[in-house]
Amino acid sequence: MGRTKMFVKGAVSFALMGLISAQAFALPIYLDGSGREWLDPNSTRFRSWNDTSMVCDATGGDCSGVLATHTAASNDIDVTGYRWATRDEVRELFYEIGGLPSGSLDAYFGSYSIADGHGGSAFAAFDPTIQFSIGPGVENILHGLTRDTYLGSDLLLRGYNGVIDNPPFGSDTFSLTGGLGVDTREMSAGVFLYRTAVPEPGTLTLLGIGLLGLLLAVRRAPGAPTPRSIS
Repeated sequence: MGRTKMFVKGAVSFALMGLISAQAFALPIYLDGSGREWLDPNSTRFRSWNDTSMVCDATGGDCSGVLATHTAASNDIDVTGYRWATRDEVRELFYEIGGLPSGSLDAYFGSYSIADGHGGSAFAAFDPTIQFSIGPGVENILHGLTRDTYLGSDLLLRGYNGVIDNPPFGSDTFSLTGGLGVDTREMSAGVFLYRTAVPEPGTLTLLGIGLLGLLLAVRRAPGAPTPRSIS
């Protein structure tokens, strides 16, 4: 699957541990081409924009602390080290996971025939935050909060949401044009959070071997003192 669905089997174990401890682990599910590890929005459902802003800086995006749950259907989750994504960052993510044509989301919205496969591609990377049975098929929806806001026609502050809708027939849609009120906790909406990818253990091992080789080369260089044994 390449970069997609990272650590899926591990997620099951971590989720079970989270149920025992009443605090879930912030486990990334997708590594994008820019080196961002995206958290599964399903891990952060039932939180409002205001809830998220308590632990994630709404200006810079940096997160530190536990994003508390407000329902028995989810767990507290420590999001320290993650960043709350902007609308533009989520748009970049949608371009990648959907394989969308360049420029097609410049207005933050795109609609495509399901025959084009963009929605199916997106849900090969992310799990839906909600599903509906429609006839013989299933409608998959990914719904998450970005940190950007706007003033609605009702003069209430709202957070821009990123939504992908993949029905069994008709059109796939990718939208970042609307949003929920900042105090609304939606059961089908998570939060778009990512962190900078950390080196894998194998990468760290290779780095250590390289540094050791460099150290040995310096010690053996001409003019370097020869170690003497003590008799």
